Amino acid sequence: VDDEETIVGFLKESLDSLGYTVTAFTDSIQALEAFKTDPDVFDLVITDMTMPGITGDALSREILAVRPEKPIVICTGFSNLMNEQRAREIGVRAYLTKPVLRGKLAATIRGVLDGKNTDLFIS
Repeated sequence: VDDEETIVGFLKESLDSLGYTVTAFTDSIQALEAFKTDPDVFDLVITDMTMPGITGDALSREILAVRPEKPIVICTGFSNLMNEQRAREIGVRAYLTKPVLRGKLAATIRGVLDGKNTDLFIS
């Protein structure tokens, strides 16, 4: 989930090439509605922090209210509203700063999905 189409396209293409099935959204409200409609179809949520509609932290709280065990990765540039400590407090599994490199993204997702590393707060 990211409001910038270019970023969504890059992430979707990168994750598709790694063998993941990706459902991409540029609208956080639509993403939340899709999640609430069928939360079990999503194994992992990757979201930007700063977006119109619902911010990444609010989206994360809403998702975790429905499925507390759902792994979430927040990606952000500079933000006064989000940092590693706040992400942990919300229940986010990983925190990445932009720009997110493909290798770092792949390692983070694999670690989160495998449950091998539950403290993937990477700057």
